[in-house]
Amino acid sequence: MPVMWAINSTFHTTLKASPAQLAFNRDMILPTTFAANWYAINHRKQAQSQSAADAENRKRIPHEFRLNDKVLIRRDIGNPYLGKLAKPTEGPFKIIDVQQLPINGTVLIQRTPTSVERINIRRLLPFFERYN
Repeated sequence: MPVMWAINSTFHTTLKASPAQLAFNRDMILPTTFAANWYAINHRKQAQSQSAADAENRKRIPHEFRLNDKVLIRRDIGNPYLGKLAKPTEGPFKIIDVQQLPINGTVLIQRTPTSVERINIRRLLPFFERYN
């Protein structure tokens, strides 16, 4: 009985309705009908999603990669062969070229004195040297 009451009385804050009201167009506690305004529900869900995305984006620090910057390369986190205690990044490596036009988010890094690699900036983290 308590489980049934919990399911019937659960009120979704974004949808502004209970699941039973949306599924059966009836309130399960009071003997009343319920007409769902699906346009308003979809609009509230979209606004909530946009609000969450804006809040997350406000925490981001913008960064542009420039020549001679040092970067770290993120390793593949989902790789089962790396192990839990493996270093999550490689580097630091020096940027020797930044792709300008068309902007596709790639840079050229100097891996060793004789090897160069073109890599997407989504795999890179800026490296800041600590000054003592």
